[in-house]
Amino acid sequence: MNTYAVVENTVVINIVIADASLDDAWVEVTETTKNPIIGGTYNTEHNLFIPKQPYSSWTFNYTEYKWEVPVPYPDPAVKYAWNESTLTWDKL
Repeated sequence: MNTYAVVENTVVINIVIADASLDDAWVEVTETTKNPIIGGTYNTEHNLFIPKQPYSSWTFNYTEYKWEVPVPYPDPAVKYAWNESTLTWDKL
């Protein structure tokens, strides 16, 4: 049995375990594709499942496989929350 992500318009809508893919909407989960998350997306160009985008200003780094914020985190010793409306880190 293999694991498949059911993908509709690039969005992962379900994850199933089956003997074989039933149609082209099923993408097999492999070590190369990474793990799908319902609501995440599948990028055919990179053959990767991408986690949900946390904020619209963040961009995905395919090399490091992570979402990146447009402004670096100010100080690891202090707690901040991302403010999407101002594109800044707000101290908590």
